[in-house]
Parts: sequence; structure tokens; C-alpha cells
Amino acid sequence: MVVAVLALVAGMLVFHSDFKPLPWDPLTPEERAWLKAHDGKIRLAPTPHWAPIEFVDDQGRYRGLVADYIRRIEKNLNFRFKIVQVDSWGQALEMAKRREIDIFPSAMNTPEREVFMDFSEPYLKLPYTIISRKNIRGPLSLEKMKGMTVAVGQSYSVIDYLKEEHPEIKIVPVYDELLGLKMVSFKEVDAMVASLPYALHGIETAQITNLRIVGTTDHVAYESIGTRNDWPILASIMAKGLAGISKEERQRIHAKWIRLEPNKFYYNKTFWYAIITVFSSIVLVVVLTLAWNRSLKVKVDRKTRELRFNERRLKALVALNEMQDAPIEQIVEFAFQQAVQLTGSRFGYLAFSYDRGDSFHAVFSCEADRFNAHSLDGSLETIGLWGDALAVGAPEVFNAEDNILERQVKWGIRLDRISRHMQIPVHDRDQVVALVGVGNKPTNYDKADARQLQLLMGGMWRIIQRRKAVKDLKASEQRFRDLVEFSLTGITILQRNKSVYFSPEYKRIFGPLVRIFENRGTENIHPDDGENFRQYYNGAIVGKQQAMDVSFRFFHHADAPNEMKWVYCRTHQINYQGKAATMVNVIDVTHIKKLENLLHVQDKMASLGHVTAGIAHEIRNPLSGINIYIKALENEYEEMGEENEEIQEIIDELTSSSGKIESVIRRVMDFSKPMEPRFVLTDISHAVREAVHLCRTTYRKSGITIEDDGVKPLLPDIHAEPHLIEEVVLNLINNAADALKAGEGEKRIRIATTLDREGDRLRDWIRISVADTGPGVTPEVRHRIFEPFFSSKTNSTGIGLSICQRIVSDHQGVLEVGTASLGGAEFTISLPVTPVEG
Repeated sequence: MVVAVLALVAGMLVFHSDFKPLPWDPLTPEERAWLKAHDGKIRLAPTPHWAPIEFVDDQGRYRGLVADYIRRIEKNLNFRFKIVQVDSWGQALEMAKRREIDIFPSAMNTPEREVFMDFSEPYLKLPYTIISRKNIRGPLSLEKMKGMTVAVGQSYSVIDYLKEEHPEIKIVPVYDELLGLKMVSFKEVDAMVASLPYALHGIETAQITNLRIVGTTDHVAYESIGTRNDWPILASIMAKGLAGISKEERQRIHAKWIRLEPNKFYYNKTFWYAIITVFSSIVLVVVLTLAWNRSLKVKVDRKTRELRFNERRLKALVALNEMQDAPIEQIVEFAFQQAVQLTGSRFGYLAFSYDRGDSFHAVFSCEADRFNAHSLDGSLETIGLWGDALAVGAPEVFNAEDNILERQVKWGIRLDRISRHMQIPVHDRDQVVALVGVGNKPTNYDKADARQLQLLMGGMWRIIQRRKAVKDLKASEQRFRDLVEFSLTGITILQRNKSVYFSPEYKRIFGPLVRIFENRGTENIHPDDGENFRQYYNGAIVGKQQAMDVSFRFFHHADAPNEMKWVYCRTHQINYQGKAATMVNVIDVTHIKKLENLLHVQDKMASLGHVTAGIAHEIRNPLSGINIYIKALENEYEEMGEENEEIQEIIDELTSSSGKIESVIRRVMDFSKPMEPRFVLTDISHAVREAVHLCRTTYRKSGITIEDDGVKPLLPDIHAEPHLIEEVVLNLINNAADALKAGEGEKRIRIATTLDREGDRLRDWIRISVADTGPGVTPEVRHRIFEPFFSSKTNSTGIGLSICQRIVSDHQGVLEVGTASLGGAEFTISLPVTPVEG
């Protein structure tokens, strides 16, 4: 290994030995004139930390092997450079690119640098070596260093060499090679690759005793003088100046700065001076050494104790910070005990102020390492010694015994003598929220003790406040959540037209349509409300209008209009989880709308009752006179004894017409003021069959088939008026027949009865259904079909279904319309089996 290194150095020393002296002024007149015009203006940037090749010493002087070359060139050419100091070689490169410097005194020619610099012939040959710690056994080579971390000078050409030839090595660039040596010494990197002269000089200068050269590399830096390539005349001048340095001068420069091994200590003048000094004062040194060793031991012991004690304090603060989830009582107790123990005190106390400064409540105290919990109060008038820190609002320390011997002692602590005392107020903004005090430390309290108490108590209070804030936040969040979850108002929140929250009431209202506000679809919206819903969607959901109201009707299923709901919605733009959102409040007003409709119907019925009663009265009076005259005419004709069939037929027709008028008047009177049904226990299937029997023959002629196979004979008896139920069924059959007459295809009407038993078995229901194969009832008509005077048929009064619904309602039942399995409409009468009260 040593032989290889010596060979490399020897080759470096004799490199370019073929240079021959040139004439005294080798420059042309043009070059001399240019150089004279730029004397002292040509900027040269040396590498600041590359000893012994080139460096800037502590006095700011440019020194080193390359510096001697530069000075020799200045002497040969009779001019001066302007030295520009930089922090690192990398900075010099960047400045050269920006034309802020003109010359590199020593640089390796690379393709990247040729872009902005010209280079002279190489005048230095610098082999690169591997430096590592002495405990590395045997020689190392780059091939054996796979996976190792290697420090290299930043922006040095050797980095490119390592990346290209040995990519498996991890490179750590350093701006200062001395820093790289220290990193190797302290095991931050495995080795360093540096030029051989610098390796020898750096190890010697830095006095790093655990490093050595462990190997060589194939990389050799051929150093040249670099000049900016837009000044070609400068390159010519520097080449002539460099050629003017003789072989002997080069060897003297190399011998001055480069050695094959570090200097022996006995060649150092400082060593001999130190030896003489030591021998001249050996006796004094021995005495002073003994005294110093004793003093140093005391200081080291004290510093060691302080270091360990500070470590304990730091661990206490870290442990306190990690108790974020512990019970508050445990946090307070831990902080108090640490405050007493870490200050070396013999007693202490901790009190909180619930009214923020007016009175205090002691929660802990200790005396002679006995910790106790207390529930003792103290006001400012009787607080005694513990009030001193409150008076100044800052820590109070008493290390003089005379000032506190006679002061009052409270909160369960009974001491005959208080030698020292320290108290710290804990602040929350400008209010004192707690007091912590300690006393009777063997030595005086200092600023470190006060700081420790402040850190412990401040950390404790912050944790308490954070826990309280989190608890309050959770309670507040739960209150608002309860308000939303149990509210009668349904709520959904949308972000980017996607629902991100549904309240339970909202889900109940919309069921499978919970995402109804995410798009413009109106297939489940009532046709009369479709346009209003689209305007609401475009304005409130898409247009982000600040507030907007709408009410609309919708069906859970388009084919089930009986499940229609009516809702009222109000929209607001809010911020939800840090993002803009739209909140939709929904109220189910279906029941309210039904009540309003019922009131409206009742108003109509009442008005109709008054009108029909008046009309019936006005018609009945003259009709009674007509009936009297018809009867008188019939009697008179009988007394005459004449037999004339034509006259008798006229009298019969008059009597029949009068009866029909009376029947119409009675029906109108029944609608305006219906009679109260007279309920009897009856088999309802008998009334259904009677209604079928009355109309079967008539409709058979029209091609309509009436099926009553589904009418079960063994149903429970219920309380009902059979004639009214028969009238309802007959009316429903007639309506179905009217719907079938207008259509084509199969014409069937199916009547069936069933017994439904509810899950709780508290009430059974008898269902009577009338279904047909007709066109059915459209969704637009279904919700109005039972309104008085509403009809989709021509020549219809529109009161038939209203009367049917009222009759069923009088029986405490329900009349509903839906879609039949036959394809047409299906009306269902539901009657309770339980007796009707009253």
C-alpha cells in the first residue's frame, strides 16, 4: 500500500518535467497591452478549504501549492490578479457560469466546465486515495465498498467518476473536505475519497488520530488553469505564464507543500519549546496538576450530578406531556410530586382558584415526603405566606430565614421552621388560576428551580384546559347531534351535489329516495310540482342561492301514488367540515295537507248542504201540490167511472215522474245531511253477493264478466249496515263497468274478500276489493278521486265516490285506490272486525 502511494506521489512530482524556460517577456505586444489594461482586474477565485493544494488561511491570505504557482506567474508576467474569496468550490463554479470570476487557478477539465471555461495544459497530477478509520483491517478498494457511504468534496470531478464507475457506492457531498474527515472520524460515513496531498495534510492539521489512508483509487485529477472562454487572449497569456515556470521551481514548490508522510513530532519547533517549558517548570506543574485534578474532579462530579438532574427534569416534562389521556387527578398528582421532588424540597402545596384569583382550594400538600390530598379553602385575607406571589403576579423566592419565620402556615402543613420558600403562580391569560409552593430545600432556590416549576405547572394546566375543552366540545357536539337526530325536521347536507349526511327523520320521510336532491330527476315528483322542483334545484342546489323555500309532492314509487307525501323544504348555504355545503331542511306536511284538504271538503259539503237543502225545500213545496192535484185527478176520474187506458197511462206517468223527482231530492238530501248508519252484526259477504247479483245480468249483455269466486263465505261477522255496504260495492262495480265500456279487449271485474290479521293481533280487518282490466286511474287523478264533484267522466256529478268514502269512514274503515294485478284499477274497502263503540 505505502509503495503504491509513494509511486503515485513521485509521478505527481515529475509530471510536466519537459517544460523549458521561455524568454523574459513571452507576450506579444497585443497581449501585453491587454494585460496592462486588465492589471488587478482579472478575478481569480481559489478553493478556500483544499490545503495544501490551495486554501485561505485564518488571516484571509491565499496560500498553498497553487498559490505559489499563481504568484510565480504574476512575477513572470509582471501583473496582479484580483483575489475573490468564496465559501466553497461549488460557489466558485456557479460564479464562473455567471461571469462573476475569470480564472480557476486549479480545476480539472470536464465537458460540463468546457461550456464556459478554457483550460491550460495540466500542471498537477493528483491521485485520489481512500481514507477511513484505523480499525478497518487490510487495504480497501472501491470494488470492496459496495453499499458503503463515502464523503466527497462537493462539485469535485471525482463525484462524476464514482457515479459512473461505482454507482453502488452511496455518495455524501461535503462543501468542506475537513468536514468530511470529521464525519469519517465520528462514524457518520464509512470513508472519504480525497486527493493524496489533502489527505496527508488534513489528518495532520486536524489532529485526527483515528484515521489513515486505507487504499487508492484509479481516479487521478489532472489540474489545469481555467479561464473564461469568451477571453481567448487570457488563455494564451496564462499558458505562456505557466510555461515560464522552470522544472526546478516546480520541484521546490512541490517539496514545500507536499510530503510523503506527516511531519514527525520531533521536527516541530513548538514541540521543543514545550519540552523546554515543561522541564523548566516541572515542579510547579506537578503541584498545580494535583490541585487542578482535585478541583476538576469536584467540578466534573457537580456537572455530572447537574446533568443527571436536568435529565430527570426533562424526563418528568416528557412524561407529563405523554399523560394526555390520563385522569385529571392523576395528572395533577404527578405534576405536584415531581415539582416537590425535582426542586429537592421538604414540603409543598398545590391550590386551585375556582373563582380565578379570589379564593383558593388546596388539593395536595406534602411534608417530609408524605403526600396528602386536601379540601381546604383559603381567601386572600387569610392566605398568609401563600399570598406573596399573588401580590406581584410572578414567582417569589425566599432564601433568607428572617423574613419568613413568623409568617402564617396553612393547608395542613405544620412546620416549626421554614428556612426557604418558593411559590409560583399559574396564569391563564391575565388571571391566576393556581398556586404551587415548595420549601425547605437544603440549598438556595435558583432560577432553574423556578423555571422547572413553571414548566411543570404550565404543562399541567394546559393539559387540564385541553381536556376540558375537548370534553366541552364533545358535549356541545352531542347536544347539537341530539337536536338534529331527534328533530322532527329532516336534514341532509350536500357537497358538490352529493349527499354527505342524512338525519334519521330525513331517511324516514324519503325512504328509498334519500338522494332525491342529487340530480334533476322528477319522475317521482307530482306532475303539478315538477317545474317548481326544477327551479328549486337549479337555484338552491346548483346555483347556491343563499336561502330558498319550496314545497312539493312526491311518491316513493311511481306506480304507488297512494304513498304520496307532501314536504316543505328550506335550503341554506353553510360550511361543513371546512368545505362549502348546502343544507336542506325538510318538514313532512302530508298530514297537515290532508287535514287542510279534509277541511276544504267539509266546507264544500257544508256549503252544498245549505244549497241542496234550500233547493230541495223549494222543489218539494210545488211537488207536493202537483202530487195532490195528480191524486185528485185520479180520484175524480175513478168517480166518473170512465175507462180510458190512455188517460190512466198519463196519470201513471205523472205519478212515476213525480216519484223520480222525489227520489232525486231524497238522494241530494242524503248527500248533504246523511243519516247515521244503524249497525247490526252481519255477514258482510252476503251484502257483497247481493251487489254482484243485482248487476251481473245487466253487464253480461255488455260483454263484461263479473267474477266473485274470491268472495269467502266464512268471514267473521262485523258491525255494519248491510244496505250501505251493498250500495258502496254496487257503486264501485258500476264505475269499473263504465271504465270497461270505453275500452277494448278483455273486460273483467273481480270481486274478492280476505281476512287480514295484524301482527299484534289487536285488530283484524276484512278487505273487500273490486278490480278490473280497464285503463286504471292515473297518478294525477288518484289523490283527488274522492273529492266531491271531481270526476274524470262526462255526465257525472262527481259525488259517488265521495259518498262511498264517507260510508266506509262511518264504519271506521278505509277506502283506497291502487293498481290491480289485472292491469286496471283496484278499489279496496277495509273494515274492522272489532265492534264499533257506541
